Amino acid sequence: MFIEIPKEIITNTDNRSVVLTPELVVAIPDIDEAFKQVDKKFLDNPENYLSNIEDSVFTFHSSEGEDVACSLLYGPMSKPDELLVIFAPFSDTAPKSQSSDIYGFVTSNIKNGLFVKEKASPNSWSQSTKSAVIFELLEALGKGMPVLTIYSPISTGAFSTLERKSIKNGDFTPVARITLEAIAAAQDRLHGPKSETQIDKHNISGASLGSSNGIGAAEGLVRNGREVYTVTAQELILGPKNLRNLGKRFTTHGIVGAASEENYSRDYPIIQEPAIRRTIDKKGSELFGTYSRVVKAMKPVYMKGLTKPEAIVRSVEYLLDNNVNLLAAIAENDAMSYQTRDYLPEGVDVVNLRGEKGQKLGHIVDEHVALSALVVALNVMRGKG
Repeated sequence: MFIEIPKEIITNTDNRSVVLTPELVVAIPDIDEAFKQVDKKFLDNPENYLSNIEDSVFTFHSSEGEDVACSLLYGPMSKPDELLVIFAPFSDTAPKSQSSDIYGFVTSNIKNGLFVKEKASPNSWSQSTKSAVIFELLEALGKGMPVLTIYSPISTGAFSTLERKSIKNGDFTPVARITLEAIAAAQDRLHGPKSETQIDKHNISGASLGSSNGIGAAEGLVRNGREVYTVTAQELILGPKNLRNLGKRFTTHGIVGAASEENYSRDYPIIQEPAIRRTIDKKGSELFGTYSRVVKAMKPVYMKGLTKPEAIVRSVEYLLDNNVNLLAAIAENDAMSYQTRDYLPEGVDVVNLRGEKGQKLGHIVDEHVALSALVVALNVMRGKG
């Protein structure tokens, strides 16, 4: 399917809504209606919806040692032989609370104290709800397929010594072995390992660290004879030359450039942040649990790998040579990824993510769920399947 990728997507940094520009309407004419269907799936029965997300989570034992946490969402409209694999950003883990805890937390009219919020761990549901929105959106657009999420950070103990060395040098292709094992687990759950129906068509998506994981995994899958239709890389980090520079960009110097100056017609409609995220985010994130997960996610193996852009560029070039549709979505003011455009070879579609007039949009764009889901849909919709 031919889809003209918009040059930019505009989001409001305050409420995380997306401006429905004419370019987006041309690319996916029914996108606003599709998001309404996404909301309806959650609002019809929020308690059951959250329970289904909880039930989707599983772990498998890596052939090199430690367990890897994943989730698998699928339904009757899902294509049996095609799969979307999502790699989460740095610290987007599996939920750290039960669905009953988070449901009670968001529906209670009582002011929740610190202990209640820590127990509910709303921030730990971040990636799971993003994956659910992407799953529902693709289904609403007639492109339904199972969505396999590999949570971050993948334990470095799940890799061999040689694999860890490769990643430290910027070569993320060892992630392909983890991915193949995760796909095998999905195959087992969906059809059985010996079924005539085999998952043999793949789409890959990732954000931040997940982008590097996804690109490396995609190259490894293609080299293993697997068909990869699309790779979506949001906030792909290319540019930091050492750990000190990377840490500086991630913490104290996270924003670059000037605020957005372009305006747009106030007649344009907006796509609100999905209902599931408005519901969970309205009471804020837990403090200690969130901080702890961020600290644990800063693993030296991955951080060192992100300072070696040349290896990732080689993987990108390999994917382009093998006719993979590759889309990079980069926030206009993100210090982590603002240099990425300079490294990307010709053939990669790049969409600029920017705030409304007077706003700056940085790395936190990964948490803009409507926008992130839209970016993935734009790429997956033009896949071969």
